[in-house]
Amino acid sequence: MLNAGLKHRVSVVVAVVVSFMLVIQVVMPLLPSEFFPYVEKDLIYVEINNETPGDMDSTERLADEVVGVLSTEPEITSYTVAVGDGLPKFYISMMVSTPSSDFAQMVLKYDLDAGEGEPRFDSRLEFVNHLQTKLDSNIVSGETKVNLLQNGPPTDAKIILQVSGEDFDRIKEVTYEIEEGMRTIEGVTNIRDDIKAETLQYSIDIDTEKSNNDGNNEL
Repeated sequence: MLNAGLKHRVSVVVAVVVSFMLVIQVVMPLLPSEFFPYVEKDLIYVEINNETPGDMDSTERLADEVVGVLSTEPEITSYTVAVGDGLPKFYISMMVSTPSSDFAQMVLKYDLDAGEGEPRFDSRLEFVNHLQTKLDSNIVSGETKVNLLQNGPPTDAKIILQVSGEDFDRIKEVTYEIEEGMRTIEGVTNIRDDIKAETLQYSIDIDTEKSNNDGNNEL
């Protein structure tokens, strides 16, 4: 082969270039790619955010609710929960959590072959999507995010949509419409936004004559 290649140098160079282009244009687009691939470990973790800030007891009840929802999954073999802070760093790429009374973290060990009969899931990603969908359907008092460990810092959402405009109420309306539409698309999970929750405001109209009266007034 070496002797033949030396005798036909031009043909060999052309063949190499053509093969290289075919690999780039045809083969490489068919291969899955991930900047930080997932870790081959039997661990996943769930980030829990309570919608009621500053209430540790409420966050603990929310964490118990998440445990109750996931405890029926036969693939989950054990779990650990921390309320008010993240668990001690259990993998080198994990980011340190900020202590907060409305945050909890849950770490799960799983075995896709733990259930009876044939495995229900073909991959870890399919299992994680199943857990996320189940939590989204059952948890209404907070937000949960199921994560696989990655060989790098956790990445943000794969698809990010930005809504802008001059009318904030209209921005919220359009954002909620987009979210409702995306929930109807099969395979789309973990939909969230960064709009702050609405707070109640009261306007007090004080009767100055009554407030200045020295007598006892019933309120």
